[in-house]
Amino acid sequence: MKPNLRIDQISDHLPSGSEDHFRKVIVGNLREGGSSWPPVDEEGLWAINLGGGLYRVDNIPFFAKDLSLGDIVKAADSQGRLIISNVLDRGGHST
Repeated sequence: MKPNLRIDQISDHLPSGSEDHFRKVIVGNLREGGSSWPPVDEEGLWAINLGGGLYRVDNIPFFAKDLSLGDIVKAADSQGRLIISNVLDRGGHST
C-alpha cells in the first residue's frame, strides 16, 4: 500500500528544480447570481507554469464549469494569488 502524500510533500517527489513549475491558480466567482451551489466561492487548481502568464491545468476541477484537465489558461497575480481570467486553449478533456 502506498502512503498518502500531503500537498506539502509533493515537491519531494518531483525532479530537482521542477517545483517552480507547479503553481496554484484560482477560479473565482463560482456562485454568481447569488446561487447556493457550489458550496465554495472559488476553487484552487494545480497548474504547470508555461511562462508569460500561461498555465496548463494539472488536476481535475470539482466545481469550476467549462474548465478541464490540460486546458491552457491565462492567470494574473492579484494580491499574491493567481486568478484565472480566461481559457485560451482546450486540452481535449471534459469534466
